[in-house]
Amino acid sequence: MTANGWIQIALYALVFVWGLGAGVTISMSRTIVQEHAPPAHRARVIAANNIVNALAMAIAAVAAALLLGRGWTMGELFALCG
Repeated sequence: MTANGWIQIALYALVFVWGLGAGVTISMSRTIVQEHAPPAHRARVIAANNIVNALAMAIAAVAAALLLGRGWTMGELFALCG
């Protein structure tokens, strides 16, 4: 296998681990929101949280498209995301 093949496998593994971490973080943050929201307003708080998350994803997608359009590489975009 070439060096590029190993780099690609390593990248896939890192993205997989990144996704696992995001899944844990999202689950824990939703649990915290549910525990701290007043019971009478819990559904509204969760709905607002979902709307904010969806809006943030849309803004991130537009930002990524703009950066890629300005000549950024995917590697630079991943580095920006942390």
